[in-house]
Amino acid sequence: MKRLLIQLPEELHQDLRELAHRHKASMSELVRRAIESVYEEELDGLMADREFDAYKADPSTAVTLDEFLAGRATRAISRSTPAESSKSGPSAVGIGTPGRCCQY
Repeated sequence: MKRLLIQLPEELHQDLRELAHRHKASMSELVRRAIESVYEEELDGLMADREFDAYKADPSTAVTLDEFLAGRATRAISRSTPAESSKSGPSAVGIGTPGRCCQY
């Protein structure tokens, strides 16, 4: 994972810290979720482009639809946590579980 230094207004930093405490998550995790949620479609497009380029370079990397769907289900399960499954959880404040369909 790469590091990124960002600057936040003091009040936003305090609010993010409070949300992290409430949701038993790191501030970094909340920021990652927010980015994935806001830019979900664009990130999926970028990922699809990378995957297609990899396929063009080596067609043996192709997977069947069943393999893709099995991997997708596994990733969705591993990404969810009890705090995220609650309706009063992060999505209630706009920082929800990413719905990226093709994340590997």
